[in-house]
Amino acid sequence: MLTKKALIKLFGQVDNLLEDNGIFSFDVSLEKNSKKNIRYMNRKRTYNEIKYIQQSFYNSQNRIHTNKFFIKYPDGIEVEEIHHQRIYPMEVYFDLLSSAGFYVRNCFDAFTFNDASAESQKNSICCTKK
Repeated sequence: MLTKKALIKLFGQVDNLLEDNGIFSFDVSLEKNSKKNIRYMNRKRTYNEIKYIQQSFYNSQNRIHTNKFFIKYPDGIEVEEIHHQRIYPMEVYFDLLSSAGFYVRNCFDAFTFNDASAESQKNSICCTKK
């Protein structure tokens, strides 16, 4: 979701699909994650005879995190994938969710049941319709 407009559209589509008592849960990566772990995201590995190289970059000015993957399959086929992700502050998610008619029930730190904090690198957001 590179724009707030795209996030609003997503939340609107979820609102249309979600039953009144349903829960919408999703994970977000935050700027601390992009800055702190960037060195771990540049790697060369082999998994089940599939070779891959991951190159990760974070542009703090435009808040875009880019991951490039170069994948070579055992049959010789090579694939390149590029992923771009805008890293929004948590307040943006809360504001847009509220505007879309959602209520944030919980916000957990990095796949735990601990409350998210200013030190969180990733958060899981659980919300319902208002």
